[in-house]
Amino acid sequence: MKLRIRGNSIRVRLARNEVASLGRGEKVEQTTEFSADSRLVSSVESAAVLEPSATFDAGRISLILPADAVAAWADTELVSIEGVQLITGGRELAILVEKDFECLHSVEEGNSDAFPNPRGCPTDHVV
Repeated sequence: MKLRIRGNSIRVRLARNEVASLGRGEKVEQTTEFSADSRLVSSVESAAVLEPSATFDAGRISLILPADAVAAWADTELVSIEGVQLITGGRELAILVEKDFECLHSVEEGNSDAFPNPRGCPTDHVV
């Protein structure tokens, strides 16, 4: 799982095995340890909801995706599931969960379980 937070957006990229787990109804989770008593837990799971949602509480980021959308996404060529979560004051949180494609410009990114990149040319830039 790769997690990117920028402003009021959260983007998660999942490897093949993580997408397969999510497609089977399993929770995907990772822990990032900052010190012996400080960590960030990130998770993605599906549920009987209509829209993607995210929460942050006690050092845990949790994304909940609609089970129907996950089922349609996990076993097809669809690349992402996205949504917008309304928050107070008319603000929004953009949520994007994507399949993690092979990095074409760096072999050090951890491509072992990535999806084949549809761009397929090592001279292309990943957008």
